[in-house]
Amino acid sequence: MAKKENKKISETVKTVKEEAKEYYKWKNMVVRYIILWFLVLLLVFQFILPHKKNSWETIEESTQNIWEFENTKTDLFSFLWADVDLYLMDTDTQIKLDRIIKKNQSDVDYKYTLSQYYLPAVYEIFQKYNIPVDFSYIAIINDFQQPYWQMEKDLREYYGLIISIDVDETLNVKKVSEAVAMYFSDLYKELKDRNLVLIAYLMWTDELEQQMNTQWVKNFDDLYISNDIKEKYLQIMAYSYIFQNLDDFVNVNNLSFYESKNTEIISVSEIKDLVKRAKKNKYSYKEIKELNPRILWNSLPKWKREILVSH
Repeated sequence: MAKKENKKISETVKTVKEEAKEYYKWKNMVVRYIILWFLVLLLVFQFILPHKKNSWETIEESTQNIWEFENTKTDLFSFLWADVDLYLMDTDTQIKLDRIIKKNQSDVDYKYTLSQYYLPAVYEIFQKYNIPVDFSYIAIINDFQQPYWQMEKDLREYYGLIISIDVDETLNVKKVSEAVAMYFSDLYKELKDRNLVLIAYLMWTDELEQQMNTQWVKNFDDLYISNDIKEKYLQIMAYSYIFQNLDDFVNVNNLSFYESKNTEIISVSEIKDLVKRAKKNKYSYKEIKELNPRILWNSLPKWKREILVSH
């Protein structure tokens, strides 16, 4: 009886072990299938289906694209015989220059036609002395008020401009333009930077030297410039940009230009009475005074000089 019981128990244990073995076999198989399918799905999502970026990746990529776009965007023009890119300027300068350009858009046609009337003689002289045309735009920002160029007394005397009770040669466009061209040329030999030459003219040379020494700087890029001087500097740059991109601001074909007067130069010496001399030579006294604003009175002192008369 005991043997039968032991045999029965032994068979039961054997059956339980086999069932347990079979159970773990199927369990392991199911786990392996689940892991396998998980890996398959992971591969599908990672390499086959389109990868959807998370928000941080999207923001980072967008920012990078904007940065790349801004750095490939250019707006080149020439200023003082150097290439300038509006998009490489510091933000403050860009904003100020944009404001000045937009502010002057309304009267570009007027300023351009005036420049073609008043400045050809200046262009010619500046070309002779190898001076960038941009310097002539100083006259534009001063609304073509004579004298076009402001020079201190010692500079006027050094470059041969005469100012007396009878004559003011700073009102002679050709003479004063030649004097200032020589001045710009000499300044460039000293400063080796046309930007500094322009700043020196706008704030006076002694003031520039003092500012550079006070700030311990040796070049234009490191120099702090007061707002009023920087405003004038950027106004000149703005007109340089506008005139180089004139078609973007005005229809040139629709512009009506002022006709220049036909004039000739004559040599004279002493004139005691300009009215009588004009009448004797069949010239208009009014036109002589208008063409020669440097003649302040009705006479000229005794030395040889040239004056403009109608042709």
